[in-house]
Amino acid sequence: MKSIESFLTQKYLSQRDLPKHKQIPAQYYIDWGYIAVREAQRWLSIDECPFPDNEDFLIKLEDNSIRRYKEDWNKESKKITHWRPFERH
Repeated sequence: MKSIESFLTQKYLSQRDLPKHKQIPAQYYIDWGYIAVREAQRWLSIDECPFPDNEDFLIKLEDNSIRRYKEDWNKESKKITHWRPFERH
């Protein structure tokens, strides 16, 4: 999977061959990048969105410590409150 930056750069450059009236302004791509990064870095509440069991991701425990799910946490540990996937490049 490509990074957000490389994906948006490729899309912006590919549309430059279009007629001017069909091109999307560069500022839109910048705005979409900010939105995508903010969403990718958002912590998901366990109550809102249960995490998948077969993937590796970051977890936030009830004491606000952050751990890696598959390596740093066991079921006897503190309660998980939030999680977020790793950004894939």
